Amino acid sequence: NKCIRETKSVTNNCATAFNARKYTTDLLIVKNFQAEITSLSPLSQYLTVTAGTVRKKSGNTYTAVDLGENVTQLPVTTWNATTNLCENALVEAHFHVTYDPTTGAADVSKESGSVITAITVDAVIMDVSATGHAAIEQEFLVDYRSTETPSSSIDNNNNYNTSRSGNPGYIQARPVLAGKK
Repeated sequence: NKCIRETKSVTNNCATAFNARKYTTDLLIVKNFQAEITSLSPLSQYLTVTAGTVRKKSGNTYTAVDLGENVTQLPVTTWNATTNLCENALVEAHFHVTYDPTTGAADVSKESGSVITAITVDAVIMDVSATGHAAIEQEFLVDYRSTETPSSSIDNNNNYNTSRSGNPGYIQARPVLAGKK
């Protein structure tokens, strides 16, 4: 899904408005379904989002970003006053959620018995050149990957990852999803 991220002052809001870590590696995701979260502790009930493939966009060119020793986090988004650039602004985030459907809640009244085992994000970042008003288009995608191969899905030939066409409405040229039981 796409959105337009806008700010009146890139200089003042670079690290907040376009912060790549805000939507990725700074997130804590609950591992298993809870009707209500009453406490942020213990931290062991959460997963952090880990950086996967990171590319930097410049015009129509994409180059791989070497994360160096900081291989689990995206680069920091900062304002560079010398170059008048908001460096490492988030343009795309594609989340890969891996879950184990065989573990988790034994209570069948809960919505899900699955446990999320890992979340990685493939990201595209870019430098935004502006000192005043700026707007960039951002895209966020999520896919879910099971640690198990569900036999009923294989029997129905539904054993591949799909992306949804979006809501509200449909994204042109994306498949309309349907299935059978």
